[in-house]
Amino acid sequence: MPVRIDVIDSARRDNGFLEDQRRLHRNPVLCSDLATMIMGVIERAGGQPIERLRIFGHGRGGLQAVGGGTRPQAHQLIAVEDNGNLHNNYLLSMLCGCFTPEALVQLHGCRIAQGWRGTLLIYQLANLWGVRVQAAYERQVADRADRFEGAQYIEADGRPDSLTPLLDHRTR
Repeated sequence: MPVRIDVIDSARRDNGFLEDQRRLHRNPVLCSDLATMIMGVIERAGGQPIERLRIFGHGRGGLQAVGGGTRPQAHQLIAVEDNGNLHNNYLLSMLCGCFTPEALVQLHGCRIAQGWRGTLLIYQLANLWGVRVQAAYERQVADRADRFEGAQYIEADGRPDSLTPLLDHRTR
């Protein structure tokens, strides 16, 4: 039976976003860094394939924090480095093979999709995990529906049979 997992940064250093997310989601995986996030997701899945993974934390163009709140350190990031490489790739690759063929990963942090780093981050994660990955261009707020604010987001599809590897869902 496929599982749905929500992950939330456990940091206390926050502007209210993380606290609101923790209040809205039942039984999320709480993480203080990328390693605890990866291990928590694997443990929560319990050998079952993941059909949806939502990651809630602070962000900016090409960077999703999974620990540290508003001041994350290098070991608390899913990010694109200056040279275009995927930061912490060795840890992120531990989730390869953990997803269903139709899985969706959503990065719920502010403005993650902005700029070349945002596009590259989403594309690299989608290809690494062989799933669809989505992130938003706008500032995000906590809400029960977990929609992307501004109706503007980008989606990369890393599935081998995908005919649309990158979709830009921006309203014009």
